[in-house]
Amino acid sequence: MHAAMRPLNEFDFYNEYRRRLQAKLDEKNKQIAREEHLLVTDADQGDSSLQVSLHHAIRERNELELLLKQIREQLGKSAASE
Repeated sequence: MHAAMRPLNEFDFYNEYRRRLQAKLDEKNKQIAREEHLLVTDADQGDSSLQVSLHHAIRERNELELLLKQIREQLGKSAASE
């Protein structure tokens, strides 16, 4: 038997979304730091696949940061309306 779940209000929805995006951003920052470290320590090898991966991760990080900014703005609106 499933317990009835109450629907999330708008603030709770965006706050949970913000929390998940922040966790993804934290992981992406760790990935970028690892790849930058690998590129510095193995600079003589010129690993182009690692450079491509790093550029891709940086683009993803920028997208996550933009989404987080938008969510924070939405949370501000939700909090103001409650």
